[in-house]
Amino acid sequence: MPQPSVSPIPAVAWNVLEDAEMKELIKMYGKTYHLWQVDKHDVPMGEPQLMSTYTKEDQVPSGLRTFLENRDKGLGISTAEKKERRQGIKRPDTDKHDEVDQAWKKA
Repeated sequence: MPQPSVSPIPAVAWNVLEDAEMKELIKMYGKTYHLWQVDKHDVPMGEPQLMSTYTKEDQVPSGLRTFLENRDKGLGISTAEKKERRQGIKRPDTDKHDEVDQAWKKA
C-alpha cells in the first residue's frame, strides 16, 4: 500500500507500520477480502470480494513486471525497494497446503 501523498506520518515510520502489516498479511496466502474499492470510492460501496495477489509472470497477460512498473510509476512507489526491505519476512510454506493456490492451478 502506498503512503498517502499528504501524510502526517514520516516515510520511515510508514514503512515500519506497513512492514508490520505485511508480516500478518503474508499468512493469508495472498488472499484478503476487500470491502470496497479504495481506488474508486472513499466509503464502503458494493459487495465484499475475495481478492488474491499476482505472484507469477504468466498470471498477468501484459506481464507482471510491466504491470508493476506501470503501477509503481503511477503511485510513486518502488516494488524493488519494498521487496528488498521485506526480505526478512518469513513466507508460509505453501507446499504443505495443496489447496492454497487453486485459483491459479489449471485443471
